[in-house]
Amino acid sequence: MLFVQKMSEKIKRTAPLLKKAIALKYEMGKDQAPIVVAKGDGFIAEKIIALARTHDIHCQENPELVQILSKVELETQIPYEAFATVAQIIVYLYKIQGKLKQ
Repeated sequence: MLFVQKMSEKIKRTAPLLKKAIALKYEMGKDQAPIVVAKGDGFIAEKIIALARTHDIHCQENPELVQILSKVELETQIPYEAFATVAQIIVYLYKIQGKLKQ
């Protein structure tokens, strides 16, 4: 699961959009909570997004969630304030993948 935020630089109107990307890992029954496994800005974010798409990993734009998760260290569980939003996304993904009954 990958979350993306597009940010424009307000000082320079001609500057290209700067992306941020956060990748999470979660295995039901194994992990207590989702874990931040990758994060980056600009070029690194583009590489994370490209890798996710190559492996058919769900990508979603969510600037508010990216703001919260960008403060989390790598290989660390997500903070409490992100649980509800991330849980809703995980439930949705499990439903479309047939891992959870409708």
